[in-house]
Amino acid sequence: MARRNRTSQPFWRVTPNATSDPGALYRHGVECLNKRDGRGMLASGWALCQVGSLHENQASDFLTDGYRIWRESSGFDRAEAAAFLTDLFDALRSLTPPPAPADIRSASPEQVVPASVYHGTRCWAGNELLEATPDPSVREQYEPQVFAAVTEAPKELVPRRSVDFAVGYAAAHGMDEPWTIVLPEPRDHELVGSAGSSSNSAEATDSSSSSTSSSPAPPRPRPRPTPGVRPTPSPSPSPSPSPADEPDGHPADSATVFTQVLRPGQPQAEAGPPAGAPAPERPRPTPAAPAPQTSQEAEAAQAPQAPQRQTEQQPSQQPEHHAAQQDVPAPLRELRERLVGWLSERYRDVRVEDNGWITVPDIGPSLLQIETSALVGDHLKAEIFAPLVVDVPVTDELLRYVALQGARFHFGAVTLDAEDDVTPGSSDAQGLLQFSHTMLADGTSHEAFLAAVWLIADTVVTQSVGLQRRFGGSLVADLAS
Repeated sequence: MARRNRTSQPFWRVTPNATSDPGALYRHGVECLNKRDGRGMLASGWALCQVGSLHENQASDFLTDGYRIWRESSGFDRAEAAAFLTDLFDALRSLTPPPAPADIRSASPEQVVPASVYHGTRCWAGNELLEATPDPSVREQYEPQVFAAVTEAPKELVPRRSVDFAVGYAAAHGMDEPWTIVLPEPRDHELVGSAGSSSNSAEATDSSSSSTSSSPAPPRPRPRPTPGVRPTPSPSPSPSPSPADEPDGHPADSATVFTQVLRPGQPQAEAGPPAGAPAPERPRPTPAAPAPQTSQEAEAAQAPQAPQRQTEQQPSQQPEHHAAQQDVPAPLRELRERLVGWLSERYRDVRVEDNGWITVPDIGPSLLQIETSALVGDHLKAEIFAPLVVDVPVTDELLRYVALQGARFHFGAVTLDAEDDVTPGSSDAQGLLQFSHTMLADGTSHEAFLAAVWLIADTVVTQSVGLQRRFGGSLVADLAS
């Protein structure tokens, strides 16, 4: 994406603040995000592509999210949008695609992300262009180019929308279905009981035995979640139910941190539940009077008690979460109070649950919850998570989506909470599909925290319904109705 003369550039090619510093451009993009300035986000994303790669500094996110915000604004112009999408698609087509690993399923995220972001953004730009352009001749010109761009990419890196377009385009033009694997013709079989058959059978047995002996040892099973598992989020304001009433969830600290994916077996920074993390729910016993030591004291204990003078520590005079907050370290309690104040500036009905989690209701068809806890070394963290689909059937297609697509988001990742021994496709195989993002909260600023919350909320709003239609299950809003 080469620079053009500033005197005749469209708005998305005008570099914000006349700077080439990636950090400054990124901060400008976040500021535009907070102001819902889609055009400013597009300019930031384009400028970041000029000084770095598409997968760095959220460049692709600023382009795609910026376009969506611009499209929903009153100043959106369809012809100008078609010009932007044409420019972006042509620019991406002119670049050499990043190499994709031969075995995408077993490659690390660092190896897959550059190609994944490039092909995903290019496919997105092509599909959006075909929908946005008001000129039939442009659509006719670019349909073959978009088809070629989609089918040139590994299918694992192609969005579902683009896959559907490519399959439909191929069928309408009498082409073979894209990504179809043509198997070789079977070889002639020898008669059963012939010498050749016995020899081949023996060779096959030897080969199978050799393969079995050289195969690696099976992986160790993942540790079972701790008793204090995360409960299934509930849209009602009532306190979270006890773990005994909940389906098994993932351990409280299994999360995706920015663009890194914590793989099974990777050591965690925390040893056991961190200080301040929510403990397993259990009924709180009411304080009992000391056992009487004498018969007189026993009679006095059974006699009606005079009303006690109210004190500052009487539970009825404190907020609902006061009792839970009493045992929370001061830095963690102050962090929660600060985050609640920030969230209340932007969202309604923000509340703190009995277990210390912060709930933000009415995020599209779902809700957001923020769990704060302490790490070793006196650091604090905040995990923002939201259910996408509840009681989703666990199938091979769902597991494939989570494994290949779940970590493609720069802010957060899609995870599946289900039993470790779940059998995909069985009638009782269900789980919780959720989206979460973890951030260090020691010195997080007001703007950075609210920007992260907005990105998570926006993803939940745009992804929940489509995932529920694709994989089944229920939305949180449906459970509340």
